[in-house]
Amino acid sequence: MLNQVAHDYGQTIGNGVAKPADAAAALEVALRVLRRHGYEPRRTDGEVELANCPFHALAQEQTELACAMNHALITGVSDALAPHGPDARLDPGPQRCCVVIRRGAPMTPSERANLPRPSTSVR
Repeated sequence: MLNQVAHDYGQTIGNGVAKPADAAAALEVALRVLRRHGYEPRRTDGEVELANCPFHALAQEQTELACAMNHALITGVSDALAPHGPDARLDPGPQRCCVVIRRGAPMTPSERANLPRPSTSVR
């Protein structure tokens, strides 16, 4: 349940920005969003490591919980930037957040066709 809430929150904050035109722009947008929410991204060898963990105190006591929540939140941001959202993966390392981000691969036309469409109904 916590991971779903974190993912949904990530999508919410990711939906608050203009949709990027390509994967490179999506990575930059994701990094800006994450900076605004307490993360410190740094580029290393084609990837982006997060130099800190905004949930560091929790991660000291509940590492698995905090890392899964972090991954879910960042994946939510990425999903909001579809079809070009970056890839986020768990890759714990010393002195940094457990999530590493890299530019997403371009989607195929069939993958783009299967994306959910925004609702046009009025509530």
